[in-house]
Amino acid sequence: MSGTNKILMGMDVSGDDVHSNYEYLGIVIGVHDSVMSLSGKMGQYSEHMSELTEPQKRDVVSKLSFDSTNSIAICVRLDRKNIIDGIRTRRRIRNSRKLDGAVIRTFNRVVMTTIQGHIEKFALSHKESFTNLVIQGDKDVKGFADVIGLAFTRKGAAYRLSDYIAYCNNRGLDNQIESITQLDFTNEITEKMLGILGLN
Repeated sequence: MSGTNKILMGMDVSGDDVHSNYEYLGIVIGVHDSVMSLSGKMGQYSEHMSELTEPQKRDVVSKLSFDSTNSIAICVRLDRKNIIDGIRTRRRIRNSRKLDGAVIRTFNRVVMTTIQGHIEKFALSHKESFTNLVIQGDKDVKGFADVIGLAFTRKGAAYRLSDYIAYCNNRGLDNQIESITQLDFTNEITEKMLGILGLN
């Protein structure tokens, strides 16, 4: 798919006041025109919703809407800190800093393979392959792209919208936005990680 009909995808994480907590992963995926149109409705607002004033945040929430055909929003509950802390306390890797990177990479891979079907379903409905998608994001989500073999690019309109989605879920504003798919695989993520790391 090429030109203005190509698929855009953005991802961003949001924490609970501590950036590395990664409580939620916001994902926006849609055809180019739909994503650009929705981003345009946000005017000149910052790409980070946390930097907006309260009236600006209310304005963003009132304008965020996904039609499920040309654009979708997904919010995944990550609870990364608690999951990884729990894994680290397992007897065989306690106090082993050298395995921290492996644990985080395993977390990233499990998250992406668990949600891949939801993203792929939308892409295929627009005759696009999952493997051809490019994730717009910042450094916090590059690890997710790397472990699944997807291309990555800095920022973009889809990234901006995904920041808004992640923030709204973290702050309990998601029920005011039309058509967000909420996913909570935290128990499944933990069990898969324990199996991969041989800690069952």
